[in-house]
Amino acid sequence: MTQPIPAHESARPGETSGRETPAAPSPPGPGPGPSRRWGWGVLLAGLALYTLVQGLLVSIPLWTRSLPPEVDDSLAYLVRTRQMEECFFQDCPALLDLKEQRQIGLDDPKVVRAHDLSAFPFPIYHPLFSALILGAQVFTGDLITAYKVLWTLSPLFLGIAFACLLAVLWGRSAAGVTLALLAFKIFPDTGLHYFTPSNLAMGVAVLMWARIIARGGDAPWTLLPGSMALVLIHPIGVIHVLVAMALSISCSWSFPRARRKAMAASSTVFCILGLAALAASRASEPSLVTIHGLLQTIPSLDQALGSLVSNIAGVVVGIVRLQDSLLGPMGILMSAMAAGFLLTRDIQAKAARGFLLVHAPLLSLALFHSHVTSPMGDLFFRIWIPPLVVLFGAVGQAIIRLAMEAKQCAQGCWSDTEPSLRPIMNRYWPALVLLMLAGTLAQTALQGGEHIVAMIQHMRERQPLAFEPSQPRLLLNHAKTGDRVLHTAIMPMAYYFTQGAMQLGAVFHHPAYGETSIASNWLSRADIRFAVVYHPAVRHPSLDGLDEKDQCLSGPDLRFSPLSSPRRFSTILKDGHLHGDEFTWIEVQPRGNQAPGRLRVLAKASSPTAEMTLSESTPAGAPLSQASQTVRLSSPGWAWVELDIPPLLQHQPLRLTLPGGRAELLIGGIVFDDSPLHWPWEQKTEMTLHAKSPETGEVKLDFDPAGLLPKPLTARGVRVLDDRGSSVLLELTP
Repeated sequence: MTQPIPAHESARPGETSGRETPAAPSPPGPGPGPSRRWGWGVLLAGLALYTLVQGLLVSIPLWTRSLPPEVDDSLAYLVRTRQMEECFFQDCPALLDLKEQRQIGLDDPKVVRAHDLSAFPFPIYHPLFSALILGAQVFTGDLITAYKVLWTLSPLFLGIAFACLLAVLWGRSAAGVTLALLAFKIFPDTGLHYFTPSNLAMGVAVLMWARIIARGGDAPWTLLPGSMALVLIHPIGVIHVLVAMALSISCSWSFPRARRKAMAASSTVFCILGLAALAASRASEPSLVTIHGLLQTIPSLDQALGSLVSNIAGVVVGIVRLQDSLLGPMGILMSAMAAGFLLTRDIQAKAARGFLLVHAPLLSLALFHSHVTSPMGDLFFRIWIPPLVVLFGAVGQAIIRLAMEAKQCAQGCWSDTEPSLRPIMNRYWPALVLLMLAGTLAQTALQGGEHIVAMIQHMRERQPLAFEPSQPRLLLNHAKTGDRVLHTAIMPMAYYFTQGAMQLGAVFHHPAYGETSIASNWLSRADIRFAVVYHPAVRHPSLDGLDEKDQCLSGPDLRFSPLSSPRRFSTILKDGHLHGDEFTWIEVQPRGNQAPGRLRVLAKASSPTAEMTLSESTPAGAPLSQASQTVRLSSPGWAWVELDIPPLLQHQPLRLTLPGGRAELLIGGIVFDDSPLHWPWEQKTEMTLHAKSPETGEVKLDFDPAGLLPKPLTARGVRVLDDRGSSVLLELTP
C-alpha cells in the first residue's frame, strides 16, 4: 500500500530514540535531480501550458454559442440549481404536475423511457455544485453565464489539483513535464473538458489525496471536511472518499500515532455518511440521491454480466478512438512508465504503486455498473483519470531522469581530453533513449492537437440549439396564476424552467404516451393556455425516430472502430438559423387565400457578393422567367431583405435560390408582407429545403402551428407569440 516519506528520513545513521516515530511525515521531495528553483520553474511552465491548451478547448465552444455544450446535461444541472432558489422542496406548480404525470403508464417500457427523459428536475445529487453556480451568479447576474465562467476556470482548477498530486508523488519537475503531456490529451466520455459535478468532485478529491499523501496519512482535518464536500458535490464522491480513507490508513500504517488518528477520522467519516444516508432516505422531499438509494440499484448476476460485456465494449471503443493522442504507441508508453518507476526513489515508487493499487479494485467493479441514461463504460471513465494521470507522472519522471543522465554523460564526454574507448552506446544511451521518447511524445502531442481542434468543432456543433431569452419572459408576462404550459421536448422545457417557468403548471407530452391517461386526461384540460415546442427545422431526416437526447452528432471520428455507429448529421436549424451554405434553394408555398405581395428574408452574409434569387419553382436546369429578381446582400450584419412578388408568381410555389460556394449565409427568418414573426406561420406555409448533401436530400417543413401540437389539442385555436431561436411559444385558446 501507499507509504509515506518519513520526516526523519535524513536522520544520522544509527540514531535512535525512545520517542514515538513522528506522525506527520514531510512531503516527498523530488529526490536527486534539478534544483528547487528549476523544479518550480518546470512545474509552473507545465501548468501554464496545460491551462492554455485545455482552456482554449473549453473556452472556444463556450463563448461562441449561446448555450453551454451538451445542452441536455448542462440545462439539467442548471434546473436543479434554480430549484435551490425557487422551490427547494420541489413543490412549485410545474414539478408537482410532472410528479403526478410520472405515476401513469409505468408498465409500458416506452412510457418509462419517456418518463426517464423528463425526470431531469428531480434527482438532487449535487447541492454543493449548485451552490457554487449560485455564488458565481451573484457576480454575473445570469445563471448560464455563471456556469460558463466556472467552466472556463475549470482547466486552471484541475491543472492545480493534478500539479499537487504529481508533485507529491513524483516531484515538481516531473509534475511540470507531465502537465505539459496532459495538455494535449482528451479523455474519453466526460473527460476533463466538461465542467460537471463529477469532474468537480474529482478535482477536490485529487487535492485531498495529495494532502493526505504529503502528510503521511496524518490529515484528519483534510479527510473530515473534504469527505463531506465530496458527497455533497456528486454521488461519485463516495468512491473518492473510500480512496481517501484507504490512503490515509495505508500512509500512516508505519506510524502508530498517525495510524490511530487516521483510523479515528475514517471511522468518523463512515459514521457520518451512514447517518446522513439514513436521514436522507427518510426524507420525502426533495428527491435526494442517497447512498441507500444507490445500493438498491445493485444489479442481479445476469444484469451484472451483461453490463460487464457492454462496458468492456464501451471502454474499448473509447480508448481506440482516442488512442493516438491519449496513449500513443503502447510499447513505448509502457516502457517509459516502467522506467519512471525504476528511476525513482523506492519510497516514492511505493507511494505511486499504492495509489494505483487502491484504485484497481474500484476500476474493476466499475465495469459492472449500468444506468439507463449512462453510456457504456461511463463510471469506469469517470474514475480512471487520476490513476492514469499518476501513470503519466511516471513518464514525466523518466524524462527528467533521462535528461539528467544525458546531461551528466555529455559533461563527462566533453571533459575527456582523449578519445574514450567505451562503445558509443554506453556513452550516449541516455540521450538516445531520451530523444526516442521525446520524439514519440511529440508525435502524440501533435495528434492530440489535431484531436483538440476536432473536439472544439464537435462541442460547438453538437446539439446546436439557441433559445431566445425573451420567450420565457413573454410567457410569464402573459400567463396568469393557475395556467399550465404544454412542453413537447425536454431541452426547451429545461431552459424555460431555468428562466422562472417552474412557477406555472407543466404538462409534458411524448409520442410514446399514445392513449395513456396522460394524453386523455391531461391534454383535455382547459387551463393549458400555452405550449413550448421545437421549431419545425430542429430535426434531420437521418435522426427521425431517435430520442431527443440522441438527435445530434455523436463523437468525432478520431479513429475508426467497428463497434461504434457515429451519427454524422445534426439538426437543420443550427443556433436558431438556417445555414445557406448547406442548401441550394428554399421553396415556400403559402396556403392562405390572400396572395402575399412581398417576401422578406432575415439574412446575414459574410461575403459582399452574396446574392439570392426569387423565382417560380422550376425543374432543375430550366430557365427562369422574366419575373424573377435577384438581390445582393450588402449589409454586413443581420438585415431584412425585401423581395416584391410579381403577380405572375403569386398563387404558386416560390423558389429562393441561394448563393453557391462559401458565402457563409445565415437565414434567421422568412415571412410574407409585414408579419411581426420570423417564419411564415400566418399563411401556414409549406417549406422545402434542397440540401447540397445527398444524404440529407429535400427536407419538407410545415409551418402550421396546429401541426406542432398533439392531436387532442389541434382543434383549439393557436397563436404564435414568438418563434425566434430553436423554440416556438404558442398561445392556446378554448
